[in-house]
Amino acid sequence: METSGVWILIMNATRARILRGIDHRRSVPSELVLRSRQRRLRSVLGNGTYGGPHISGHAYPASHGVWNDMLVQDENDFSQQVVAFLESHRLARDFDRLVVFGAPEVLARLREAMPATLRGRVAAEIDQNLIRLSEAELEERVATVVEAL
Repeated sequence: METSGVWILIMNATRARILRGIDHRRSVPSELVLRSRQRRLRSVLGNGTYGGPHISGHAYPASHGVWNDMLVQDENDFSQQVVAFLESHRLARDFDRLVVFGAPEVLARLREAMPATLRGRVAAEIDQNLIRLSEAELEERVATVVEAL
């Protein structure tokens, strides 16, 4: 199976957008969106087992440290899920190169979660959070990066 050029990953802590099928001919890419399940955060909001304050009928942990730990673990889990998805497609030879857009902490989490084989496909890491751009704005913004590869 032939590879299909460059994939673009645009990611924040809870959402990943992947533009697939991008090449230098500027073909129209397809977009895939992955969302975090936030299991730990939802367990806090949904079951009321923590002794912290109640807001809008939900219990919150008494310690902000516990809250932050849960949030960070959810973000790490999501990064690992995205990496597992990308690695499966790398193994299937669905892309040659990967360009990653995200805030510095997101890029660091991804880098840490990536096996060397996938890191070797990363053509560029760009410190920009483009997750909220429309599809047209996003395609226009990443086109210049792809052309420079």
